Amino acid sequence: MRKINVRSQVQSLSYTPDSQCVISRNTSFASASVWELRNGKLRQKIQLPLLPNSKTRPGIASITYCQADKLILIAQHPDFSIRIWDWPTTDTSLQQRFELRSRLYRIHPVFNQTRLLTYHDEGEIRFWDVSDGTYGKVTLPENNGSLDVVDISNDGTLIAKKDSYFLKIYSVTDPVSLTIDPEPVHTKPLFGGAYKLRFHPTKNRIAICESGDFRIFDTPSCELINKGLPNVHFGDFEFTPDGKYLLGIGNKLVHVWKADSCEEIACFDFQIGWLSTLAVAPDSLTFAVGSREGYIVTVDLEP
Repeated sequence: MRKINVRSQVQSLSYTPDSQCVISRNTSFASASVWELRNGKLRQKIQLPLLPNSKTRPGIASITYCQADKLILIAQHPDFSIRIWDWPTTDTSLQQRFELRSRLYRIHPVFNQTRLLTYHDEGEIRFWDVSDGTYGKVTLPENNGSLDVVDISNDGTLIAKKDSYFLKIYSVTDPVSLTIDPEPVHTKPLFGGAYKLRFHPTKNRIAICESGDFRIFDTPSCELINKGLPNVHFGDFEFTPDGKYLLGIGNKLVHVWKADSCEEIACFDFQIGWLSTLAVAPDSLTFAVGSREGYIVTVDLEP
């Protein structure tokens, strides 16, 4: 276990593509910090360049990685754009910039190392090619829910989203142009307001958090497999990229389940206060959690 004191609330966490560093962002959106796992030291601060003829820097809305050794960042007001640069290059001026031109809800990690999903208002999803900034787009039908509660399978063939109090799964008939079947493959009633869902890497399961309860559905049948733990309000959660485990943070604890059997195999209390965010390394060997009190802890998943 490695503990890093970042001295401010950790709003979000991501790993670098080589799994050697974690990137934290606090509530100011002004910068992100890259921390080396081997020694807990600050490697660099990421700040976007000043806007032309201005003393203003764009804020950082979110940051993630692509396994093709790229860091991907979403800039916010007053410059809504995607910024992409090669890791471990630390010069943020050496980056590609793609303009968004519309409000962005969130960014999705690249599912096949060359493409990126962004979710926008009015139900629009865009599929970006990170090499040249071209994209296809689609507007999901019956967009009555929050578009940030949406996910796509790793192979790009299924999209799941919350629509009011329903879980709907759509088939992607052409992942390149992002053509979808307008009729959902499955529609499942939900028990409350969901705020996050994730496909298993093999797309055979979906984990969803609704009204603090943690539920796992079988994708082919959309049947409930496991409700999670009672009386625990879950926050962030992720599958490991290798598909072996599912991790979730609830209050001040981190729970680890086997993804295939839903058996809980570990529960951690790191004594760092209320946990706010969770990230899993691209190599699936470690995970990191951040707290409101300003700490990051990274842990080996297997001895």
